[in-house]
Amino acid sequence: MVFFKPSVMSVDEVQLSSFCARLISGFLFTGSSDGKGRNTNAVYGFFTMLFKMIDEFINLGFKFEAIQAERTTELAGKTFVLTGTLTSMTRDEASDKIKLRGGKTSSSASKNTSYVVAGANPGSKLDKAEKLGVIILNEDEFLQLVGINK
Repeated sequence: MVFFKPSVMSVDEVQLSSFCARLISGFLFTGSSDGKGRNTNAVYGFFTMLFKMIDEFINLGFKFEAIQAERTTELAGKTFVLTGTLTSMTRDEASDKIKLRGGKTSSSASKNTSYVVAGANPGSKLDKAEKLGVIILNEDEFLQLVGINK
């Protein structure tokens, strides 16, 4: 997995907020309607604006460098179910951390589930995991498992 890390040389705040306002207004009015209020060119418009945004950031002095996320196999063969709200990251970010370490994620608990990571207000996935005898981790235990210090 490749991530891009931006760095700033020097950018004037007013210049940056003006740039962001132009991008947002440009995106909102990009595309055409199908007569039912749907923007039929939304995907095209999104990527057009994304490329413009990257060009503008470069013009403002941002530099982007590709950094390769290191993959490991420490969670190989393990399946995780994420439930509830995590405070330190989104569930998508937690899923990425699991996959970078060789694990898999699932949307529901089963006998094949290794761990359920339970955030705030977990819901029925937690109940099912408890009935199946799956190991339940709170957010701090999950962060420790994936090697993230709070």
